[in-house]
Amino acid sequence: MTNTIWDVLNNILNGLIFILIGLQLRQIIAGISNYSGNSLFIWGAVISIVVILVRFLWVIPATILPRIISKKIREKEQFDYRNMIIFGWSGMRGVVSMAAALALPLMLNKTEEFPLRNLIIYLVFCVILSTLVIQGLTLPWLIKKLKIERYSILAEEYNIRNVIVSETIAHIEDNFSLLNDELLHNIKSKYEVKFNRLQKTELPANFFGNGKLLGGEIFNDFTKIQIDLLNVERGKLESMHKFGSVNEEIFRKIEKELDLEETRLWMEMYEEN
Repeated sequence: MTNTIWDVLNNILNGLIFILIGLQLRQIIAGISNYSGNSLFIWGAVISIVVILVRFLWVIPATILPRIISKKIREKEQFDYRNMIIFGWSGMRGVVSMAAALALPLMLNKTEEFPLRNLIIYLVFCVILSTLVIQGLTLPWLIKKLKIERYSILAEEYNIRNVIVSETIAHIEDNFSLLNDELLHNIKSKYEVKFNRLQKTELPANFFGNGKLLGGEIFNDFTKIQIDLLNVERGKLESMHKFGSVNEEIFRKIEKELDLEETRLWMEMYEEN
């Protein structure tokens, strides 16, 4: 709930900032009325093109030079020029750029205005508009044109979970062999259940579907069954509490355990696209 609330607030604030920028634009245009429309258009276009080109001039050497210098990077990371192009084209400007421009002082001193402040803000607005509209709208087309393989955070999460659980099981076997057999069995069982659960969700070769069931859906189905069973437990608990078979203290304790377990399961669910 907290993450969702912050996401909503972040979107509201972003939208509000662009509304305020739009409301100030009329005042900014009035402050540069001594410039011709053609001049303003050309300057805005030129500055926007320069900003886009400068990003590429930074991205290309920043990508290639480390590979030339470091053998470790060359061996560890595969190089694909297409990713470099996508990263260069993804340099959309936005709220931070406008905030930097609006942070310019109105006055240098009590009598002298900050020179060209309105023009600077106008040019920043042109950069934001051109990068968001031109680069933003063409980015999906560019990705499709370059035939970039679809990245899956679900597959990455699956692999990370597998490594963590496997290493933990190995640690238990190497370091807790002298524990009481029953205690050791209980500890190992907990992580073996996690491991077996992951193995049952082995991602298929056609992970991205074509109409077939995804590994994440199998995992989620298993999790939803557990949540349904928790609701059965909760229903029985509430029924016993209603008829006075459970005292308040025990009811609250078990209810809290069920709520925490349900929250944990929901957090483990893979996002369904």
